[in-house]
Amino acid sequence: MKYLLFFLAVSLVAVSGCTKQPFACFLVDYNIDSIPVNKTVQFNSFCSNEGQDYFWDFNNGDRFYDPVINYVFTDTGKYEVFLLVTNGKKTASAKKILTVKP
Repeated sequence: MKYLLFFLAVSLVAVSGCTKQPFACFLVDYNIDSIPVNKTVQFNSFCSNEGQDYFWDFNNGDRFYDPVINYVFTDTGKYEVFLLVTNGKKTASAKKILTVKP
C-alpha cells in the first residue's frame, strides 16, 4: 500500500510540472496592408492557446497587457506589432508588419 501511495505522489508531482507550450497568434480587424490612420483598430489574441499573460509591443513605445486591445495609429507608415504569450513557464510569440495609410 505504501508503494502505491508513493507512486501516486510521484505521478502527481510529475503531471503538475508539465506545462504546455503556448501558441501565439493574433487577428487584426483590418487588412494589414491598408490600416487606416486615425481609426480604431482591434487586435485580439483569441487564436492563441495555453496563454495566461499577454504582452503587446507596437515598436514605438506603446505596450499593452490584455488579450484584446483597441489601438489608433496617428501616423502613416510601417509598424511591427509583436505579441508575447506566456503561461508562467513557457512563452510563444507572433508578429505582423502593418502598413498604415491615409
